[in-house]
Parts: sequence; structure tokens; C-alpha cells
Amino acid sequence: MAPDQISAQVRAHLEAQLSDPQGRVHVETMLSALGALAGFGCQIAVREAVKAGRINPEGALMEVTTNDGGTYYFGDQINQPLLEAPISVWKLVAGAAQHAGARELPDIIEIVTHVSETVGGGGFGVLTVDAKNQPHEAPIEALKKHWSSSYALIASLPRDPLMTGWYYAGAAQSVIVDARQVIDPALACRIVMEAAVAMSKVDPRAIGFEI
Repeated sequence: MAPDQISAQVRAHLEAQLSDPQGRVHVETMLSALGALAGFGCQIAVREAVKAGRINPEGALMEVTTNDGGTYYFGDQINQPLLEAPISVWKLVAGAAQHAGARELPDIIEIVTHVSETVGGGGFGVLTVDAKNQPHEAPIEALKKHWSSSYALIASLPRDPLMTGWYYAGAAQSVIVDARQVIDPALACRIVMEAAVAMSKVDPRAIGFEI
């Protein structure tokens, strides 16, 4: 199945879960959730690749335990599909924002630095956008509520496991473009990427997901 078709199904699935009784969806909540799922999906893609023998397990994920007892995951293998590869969550989302008219993209280095500095603290996973643009559910809550069902949907379709994070990013692309009259595309991009970078570090056990 084509990636854009999978992304469309992911978007429809999440919209159904987030819509109010009148069928309306809070766009910031949708963007944050898709970002969270995209970032975490990049980590899961690495884990699936290790299982399949497509990535050397040694050094694939760097486990960090913080002072609060939490466990988080870092490493170049996550950063590739998230930020650095020719196709990545960042490039997909930033491209959509530019297509939708964004004049200036958020500073991705600033976002990555903020996440690294807040890991294990109360500010981890809290978006830095204004209060009026905060999602109705935090990125970690979005993961807990929507990961298992959305991942099951993706896994039920003909797909490439290495593209897991990109399917969610593709859904975010379409939301950014479609909602450009409602939310500034650059702000939409920031919401997606702040959630994505933070949630790419989360221990699957913290959201009750069996690896």
C-alpha cells in the first residue's frame, strides 16, 4: 500500500478518536498527537529493524536512566528517521509547512536541545507554545491513548516497518496543509516536532506497550 494511503487511514483513525460530538477536531491536539506518534514510531521502527536483523543491535539504542528513575532512549538510529535521513519526520513536516506558506521554520536544533535538557524533569514533553495553542492532551497522554490502536492499524496494512514514524508524519503533513487558514504552518510544524522529538525518547514500558 502506498505510504500516503496509509497516512490517510492513520489521519482518519485519529480524527475519529479526537472529534467532539459535533465532529470537530482541535487542530493543535491533532498535530501534537501525530507528532508524538511519529517520534515514538521512529524508535519502534529501530526496534523492529533490530528484530528483523536489518540493524546491528549493538549501539542501536542508547538507554539513559534519569534521576527520577525514568528510562529514555537516544541514538543515531532514532535520529536518522526522525531528523537526519533524506526522508525524515522533520523533512516531511517542514516541507509541508513551507508548502502551506510558512515563511520561517522553527529551529530544530533548539527543539532538540530543549528536549535533551528537560529529559527526566517536569518540563519534559511540555510544548513551549503559547497557552492558547497547547493541545488538550499532552504528548505522553496522546501516546498512551492512541499508540496501540493506531499502530495496530498500520501493522494490519501492507507496509514497511522502517517507515512507521513517516506514516504518522505523512498524516501530519496533510493536516498542516489543510489547516493553514486556522493555524500558522510554522507554528503547526513546531507543535509536531516538539512532540515528536520528545516522544522519540520514551520507554515503551512507560505507555504500557510490549516490545
